[in-house]
Order: sequence, then structure tokens, then C-alpha cells
Amino acid sequence: SRSGRGRGPAASRACISGVQHLTHHRIHIRQSFGAICAKPRFIIRLIAALLGICVLVTRLELALYDETARSAPNVLPFFRCSSNEICKDFVPKQFFEEYIADQVLRNNEDNENASPEQIIKDWRNRIGLTNSNLPALDSIWWSTTVAGGTAAAVNFPRNITFVHNHKCGGTSIQSTLYRRARSLRQQEGLDASVNTFKHSFGGGSKEKKLAWDMQRMAQITAISKLQGYGDHSSHPVFSTLRCPVSRFLSAIQQVMQYNSDFKTKCLHEGRNKFFSSSESESVSRQRTIQCSILDIEASAFRRDVHLIPMASHFRLMDDVRISIFDMSDIEDLLQYLGKEKSSTIHARDKSKARSTILAKLSVDDCTEDMVAEICRLYDVDVAMINYLGFHNATLCTRE
Repeated sequence: SRSGRGRGPAASRACISGVQHLTHHRIHIRQSFGAICAKPRFIIRLIAALLGICVLVTRLELALYDETARSAPNVLPFFRCSSNEICKDFVPKQFFEEYIADQVLRNNEDNENASPEQIIKDWRNRIGLTNSNLPALDSIWWSTTVAGGTAAAVNFPRNITFVHNHKCGGTSIQSTLYRRARSLRQQEGLDASVNTFKHSFGGGSKEKKLAWDMQRMAQITAISKLQGYGDHSSHPVFSTLRCPVSRFLSAIQQVMQYNSDFKTKCLHEGRNKFFSSSESESVSRQRTIQCSILDIEASAFRRDVHLIPMASHFRLMDDVRISIFDMSDIEDLLQYLGKEKSSTIHARDKSKARSTILAKLSVDDCTEDMVAEICRLYDVDVAMINYLGFHNATLCTRE
């Protein structure tokens, strides 16, 4: 059949390209490879991982050429941002090239002590573009291989990948994707699953993390190749963003729940005898926010994925075309993905915050100077929002 011809060589090229791309992005394999390969079990694991990568890449390419998937009605217009009003097309490499030229290098023209290469390297390190924990991807895939299953009534892409931008509704989207895959299995009789690609799954040895990195890079490379065959509808990739100020406050609420150093340093809960109870809480919230602003500037966002700028969550994605949705439209996105109308959007941080100060943090607690400081720290996000045209999605303005 048409879908079965010539897939093996292409899958192999994708696997090889993924490993090459991984090396290109300076994941220092050579420094530790000799020591790692001395372990026989690692070699077995690595071979198994590479075989798994090739299976995934082959499955991606087969789905692209499956006629039943291509003929499903009204599947892809939702992610064609040129024809709808709620998403914007984004190619990370194009944005970063423009931002580095117009902002990073121009703002450091008077720095005679560092070369342009060093300036870019320092900037990348500071905003998290070298953080191996990013990106985190969730890919849902389905096929008609189950006996009796039919794609006739499935109005949903055969392959779709979500780039998890932390503190932008990602947990709600993940949950919805898993429910959709379960529904495709149980109600439509299809083979459906969600595969997650990231650096770490809550731990793991260096060998496992290296294998996971290779799987993630192979997935990204395969998607880029598939999109290159035509338009990006071949394999829709999507993500979300939100106002940097509200995201920063949400991140504070979450990070302080597990980072005791951050919490001890910046959470102000003491009662001030010169204020009423409500006034005292308001002052404590403002002090907590101000301390957090100073802390993340000094600590490079604490290297925490919840605090790192949103733009850095698109590292490694380079030429992949991504449909970006503003978080204010997340309900429409969730409904399309299969969210049940009765279910609620995930809101973990306020509901589980043990501190009343954290639970009540809001944009209203920020002074104009605080908003300006947060926007300055997240300038790359503000620039990305403006670049995409989401001008009403942020409290921040740029000259």
C-alpha cells in the first residue's frame, strides 16, 4: 500500500539525525560516554532505546501517509492559525534570531569585555535555554489496528504534540489528552496512547536520562521532517502562554510548596501590629512578591522550570511550527481536545497552598514598580507575546 512504501530508510535517517542534533545542542555525550559504556547494561538499554525511537519515528511517518487520517473531516483547521482567531503560528528559531540581534546584542554593544558569542552564551544560560529539563512533550497517537475499530467518526488529528509550558494550564491539557486517548480506546475501539518525552521522569540514572534525551530529540526531528513534507498540519504541535506577571505569581505559589529555601527566604507571614489583619496580610503579600523578584533575578530563576521564562520552553524546537494559544482561550482548546463539560480546569496552587498569604496572591498585590520589574525580568516573554500579536495577553508593555 502507499502508506507502507519506503518508510524504513526514512525512519533510520530520522534516528541518526536526532542523535546528531542532540550532539549539536551541546549535550556533552563525549565527556561521559567512555565511562558509561563500560557498563554492559547501559549498552543494552541504549540499543533498546534506539530501537524504540525508530519504532516511534516509523509510526509517525506511517500516520502521515494514512489516507483515512488525511480524509477525516474538519480535523486540522483548529490548528491552522491563519484561518482562526485564537492561535498564532510560531517558529522558535525565527523569533530567537530576531530577539538576539535586536535585544541581546544591541543592549550589550558597550560591553567590551565579552565577545558576542560569550554574551549570547551567558544570556542563554541565564534564561534557561540550556536547561535539559526543557522541553517536556506529550504526543497523542491513534490508529485503526484494533479489530472492529473505525476512524470514520473520529474528528481528531492522528498525531498531535503538546509542548508543556509550565504554569500555563499544562496539567489540565495533559489530563485531557489522557482522557481522549482512553476514550478512543474504550468508545471507538482504536489503538490510542499518549507518549511523554522529557529529560527526567522524577529521577533516573545518567544512562536513562541520556536515552530519554535521545528519544525526545528523535521525536522533535521526526516532527520537523513531517512538517517539512507539507504544511504543519502534517503533525500539529501546540502550546499555551499567559501574562508573565500572573504566571510569575502562580509559580511563586507552587515553587514555595516544595522549595523550603525559597519559602524561608521570601514568604512573609508575620503579623504587623501597626496594621489591621487585612492590611497586614496585604503588606505580607507585597513583601513576598518583592523578595521573590529580587531572588529570581539573583539566582537566574532558581533554574526552576516553573520560574524560567516561557520562551525557554521551546528550546530544541527550532524549525518546528507551533500553534500558540493564549491561556484566556484555554477552555476552547480543552473542549476541542475532548474535555468533559462538567470537569473543571486544574488549579492546584491556590487550593493546596498551606499559607494564606500564598493562597491569596494576586496581580492586585503588585505595585506599578513591581509589575515593571517582573516585565523586565521576563522581557524575552514580553517580546515573544508581542511578536506573536497577543497584545492584550499581558500587563507588560515594550517601547
